[in-house]
Amino acid sequence: MRIVIAPDKYKGTLTTVEAAEALREGVLDVCPSAEIHIVPIADGGEGTAAILAAEMGFTRHSAMLHPPLPGLPMTKATYYFSESERAVLFDSATAIGFSLIPEEKRDIIHSSSAPVGELLHILRQRHDFISAFIGLGGTATCDGGMGMVMYLAKNKIPVPSIVGLYDAGVPLVAEEGKPSALSFAPQKGAVAADMKFLEARLRKAASMMPAGNPDTPGAGAAGGLGFAILGLGGQLCPGVDVVAGTRISRLDPDLVITGEGRIDRQSAMGKVLSYFIDYHRKHGTPVVAVGGCVDPSCGLSEHFCEIIAADSYEPRDVNPITPQVASWRLKEAIADRLPAILKSTGLA
Repeated sequence: MRIVIAPDKYKGTLTTVEAAEALREGVLDVCPSAEIHIVPIADGGEGTAAILAAEMGFTRHSAMLHPPLPGLPMTKATYYFSESERAVLFDSATAIGFSLIPEEKRDIIHSSSAPVGELLHILRQRHDFISAFIGLGGTATCDGGMGMVMYLAKNKIPVPSIVGLYDAGVPLVAEEGKPSALSFAPQKGAVAADMKFLEARLRKAASMMPAGNPDTPGAGAAGGLGFAILGLGGQLCPGVDVVAGTRISRLDPDLVITGEGRIDRQSAMGKVLSYFIDYHRKHGTPVVAVGGCVDPSCGLSEHFCEIIAADSYEPRDVNPITPQVASWRLKEAIADRLPAILKSTGLA
C-alpha cells in the first residue's frame, strides 16, 4: 500500500516536514510495511518559498528590512535567487508576516506592506533578475498592497514580472457576508470598529489602480497584496497548485493524508485542503485530513474519507501547545483512526 503524507504547516507549532514525520510515525504503528512518501507542501503562505526553492535549485539569501509596523526592530528576511532563471522567490510573510509583530503590539490599521517593496529594491541592487515569485499568505497587513506600491513608486524601482502565489482565492472586497480580504482581518487583530475603515481603504486602493481587477481570485490575499500585484501588471495563481505540481499524482498513491493547523470554512478557499478536494474529485483517491483543531461547521466532510481533530487526543487542555504535544497528538490521531479508514475504503 502506497501512502502519500502531504500536510501543510501547523502554524505556530510544526513545520510541514515535522507534521509529516509525526503522521508517518502514526501510520507505521498501524501499517509497518506501508510504502510512505512524504511530500512537503504549502499553499502560498509561510514555507512556500523554501519548498519551491529546494525543488527548483534556487540559492538562499537574507536581507535586513524595516518592520511592517513602525517602532519595531529591523527584521531579517529570507529570499531565494536563481542566476540561470534570472528570478527571485520569497514569501511576503518574511517581510510583513503576522509573526513579526508581538501579539500585544498587533495593529492592522498601521501595519504596511512597504517592506515588500523594500525587499524588491534590495534585490534589484544585488541581483540581475526579471521575474519575482511571491508567496501571498501569513501577513499582518490589510492595506491593499499600497504600502508596497508607494515604496516602489517613491524610489523609482523598476517593477519585474511578478507572479503572486495566493493561499486564499478571495477578491479584494465583496458584499457583506462573502469572503474577501476583510475575512482575514479579525485574525490579524482587527476589531469591529476597524472594519469600515479597512473596507474604505481597500476600495480606495482599487480606485487608484484601475489596471487591476479587484474581483480576481487571490486579489484579496495577503491583505490585498494580490490586487497590487495585478495592478502592477503581474499575475496570480493558487500557491498550492504550483507547489504540488505533479509531485503527488506521479506517485499514484492508494491513500493521501493531509492536514493543517485549523480546518474551517476558509480551508476550501485556495488552501492546501482545497487542492486535495480537487485531487480526490479528479483521481478518486481517498484523502484523510488531520487538523490541529477542526470547526464542526466547516462543511468539508463530504470531500474527505475522514476529517480528524487532533486536539481531541491526549494530552488535552494544554496551553500553549508545544511542538512535542502537537506531534504526539498527530501521531496518536492517525494511529487511532487509520484501521477504520483502511477498512471503510477497502484498503485493509
